[in-house]
Parts: sequence; structure tokens; C-alpha cells
Amino acid sequence: MSQILFWQCDTSQTGLRSLETALLMPYVKCIGRETNRPHYQPTSMSITLAANYKETMPSEIVEIIDNLVEDGRDLEEVLSVYDYFGEEYAKNLEVILEVLENTDASDRDLYDYIKSDLYDFIEEHGVENLEYFEKCSELRDDHDHDAVDAYISLMGCVSCIDSFENNYRGQFDSHREFIEDIMDTGDYHVPGWIHIDYDSTWECELRHEYDEEDGYYFTK
Repeated sequence: MSQILFWQCDTSQTGLRSLETALLMPYVKCIGRETNRPHYQPTSMSITLAANYKETMPSEIVEIIDNLVEDGRDLEEVLSVYDYFGEEYAKNLEVILEVLENTDASDRDLYDYIKSDLYDFIEEHGVENLEYFEKCSELRDDHDHDAVDAYISLMGCVSCIDSFENNYRGQFDSHREFIEDIMDTGDYHVPGWIHIDYDSTWECELRHEYDEEDGYYFTK
């Protein structure tokens, strides 16, 4: 049975804005991961920032923004990105804007999702590794997101991501499944009366040629 919920709302401008914010700021699914970064940017806020940012922001931030605008950036977009990423990344605004410009965002909603994913990437891997963001996004579109993350974790750096596709061998529930896959793809024929010690085969032989992380297998 469906339920009808009745809201008792403050119909003043402040009350409606609070309700709008509550409805439009949930957790956002972002390329396979959850984030609590809001991807909704109220237009009124951008307009307010554009009107008085020089009076309300620190002089060093104003200088960064003005330099970007002088270089041809849209003021409202610069302010929107600054507001989203925060003062912590103010000095990196130019490179962040460049990454966003290079993304294949066909509409505003997609652009906002990418912006949210970019924030998560910077938080996890650092702004100095932004050059790998586009490649990671492409791989997460084409493969299991967790497989990409497992490879980065295994290698200990995001800069190794270019070798992912050459080394990825798939996801398996056990060493036995992985070994059986090798046997099937390699056309190995083992008589049924021979019993294989799969764990020993992995420990003594295959682990020197392959790595495993969270059930994902990779060539060394």
C-alpha cells in the first residue's frame, strides 16, 4: 500500500530554500561509489558570489579568481568550482577546471557527477595525480570499479593505472577457480582421476607470476 506523506512547511523564502536543499542534497552515486559531496549548486548562490566575492573572500583568493577570469574563464563557473572544492584547493583551481573541461559531459547533471568523482579522486590520490583521473574514469566505465581500485591498492600508486588492462586477468572466488580458468584457456587436459592441490599450486608456482587483491587477479 502506498503511503502519502504530508509536509508542514514554512512557506517563507527561507523555509522553501531549506526544503529545496534538503530534497536536493542526498548522497550521490558517483561512478560506482558513494559520496556525500553535494552536486546541486543553487543558481542564487552563484549570482550572490559573483556580485560580492571581492568583498567577502580573502585577497589571495580574489587574485586567483581574477587571474582565471582574465585568462578567459567564466566567472560563475570559477566561483562554482571554488565553492564546491573549497579554499583548500584554491591554488589548484586552474588544473581542476582544465580536467573538468576535458571530460565528456553532455549535460549539467553528468558534469556535476564528474565533479563529485573528481573531488573524491583528489581526496584519495592527491591533486598532484590529477593527470590520471581521466584514465581511471575510463577504466571504471569499461571494467568493474572495484577491480580498478584493487589494482591501484595492489601497486601502491595511481600512476601505475596505464598497465591495468595489460595485467588484469579477471575476478575469481578462489585460487581454484583462477587455476581452472588458466587450464581452460590454455587447453590443458588433466585426467579426471588426478586430483590437483590448488592451494599448493598457487603458493609454490603461480603466486610468483600473478598477484591477487580482493579476488581480482593480475599478471605481475
